[in-house]
Amino acid sequence: MDKSIKAALLSALVFPGAGQFYLKRYWRGLLLMMLAVLGFGLVIVRATVTALDTLKVMQGNGTSIDIDGISHLAETSLVNVFADNTTILVFLIACWIFSVVDAYRIGKGFPYDLHTREQ
Repeated sequence: MDKSIKAALLSALVFPGAGQFYLKRYWRGLLLMMLAVLGFGLVIVRATVTALDTLKVMQGNGTSIDIDGISHLAETSLVNVFADNTTILVFLIACWIFSVVDAYRIGKGFPYDLHTREQ
């Protein structure tokens, strides 16, 4: 398998930046990984805060917190996560796509890569 395809598949299927690491572009891969981890972290933190706030409201209203209530809360929180974090999710998808295309281009040695540019 061609190294450009292997790098693109690593970035697509493992994690953004994995293909850059495979191609020994460590700083570029690390930057892409950090951006993806930051995006995922923001989504998780916001979802957790939303869920905890909803639990507080349920508890404050005197509503019993049982398995059915938590199940319903989880379903509505998932919908709210996508609605409230649209910008972050679009950023994550763009980062992932950029990582795949970038790994492929580096593997093919396209001219914009400073390490393989012929002068």
